[in-house]
Amino acid sequence: ENKISWDYLTYDPLHDYLYISRHADGILIYDAKAKKVIGSIENSKGGNDTELAPDLDRGFVINNDGSATLFQHSTMKSLKRIPFGSNADSGTYDPVTKQIAITMNDDGKIMYLDARDGAIKGELKLDSKKIEGTAADGEGNMFSALRDRNMVVRVDAKAHRLTAQWPTTGCELPNGLQYDGKNKRVFVSCRGDKPVLAVFDAITGKVVATTPIGRGNDVLVWDAEARKLYTSNGYDGSL
Repeated sequence: ENKISWDYLTYDPLHDYLYISRHADGILIYDAKAKKVIGSIENSKGGNDTELAPDLDRGFVINNDGSATLFQHSTMKSLKRIPFGSNADSGTYDPVTKQIAITMNDDGKIMYLDARDGAIKGELKLDSKKIEGTAADGEGNMFSALRDRNMVVRVDAKAHRLTAQWPTTGCELPNGLQYDGKNKRVFVSCRGDKPVLAVFDAITGKVVATTPIGRGNDVLVWDAEARKLYTSNGYDGSL
């Protein structure tokens, strides 16, 4: 294992903390005001992503060995480590169904855990080994980018059922994904030969706009208040 391997960042506005994925050490807790690391989430070695359910006072670390570390959000106290498979990449919290949806690319599926206690609620098989950016729409649906299928899918989070499949026309290798509930738009970053940010109508699935971005995008960030999008472009080393 790469001892200095890093992955997702998660910002916690309640505490003004950053949760930093550093696989060998687990999830580090960085105090953004004091500008220093103040600790780590216990029992989170191999942690790849952190998802918060503040309304339930819960947090989840998605570990790359196919487990999730459940912790109490208010105290950062680790409660238990929940095994559910052999691999995992990232997670998304759906506040409507109170579930954490976890992408498992090696198995080509999404696993659903109850955000209250970590109980397994179900799974959804998808024809993809690259289930990338996922976002909840606040109405019980989730959108995911399937990078190896050049497709965006919509899922009924409660029923764990696929409800729409949209080809990412003009957008190869879709990766990052965010959702704008106010304007019913799905934003997708595409890392093909001509990398672009594509904007989808969330009702019809049609691409309504594209704009060029840097190469090798991984994560897409949507600041709804400022109405700004940020793409982290790894190959170009740009934002």
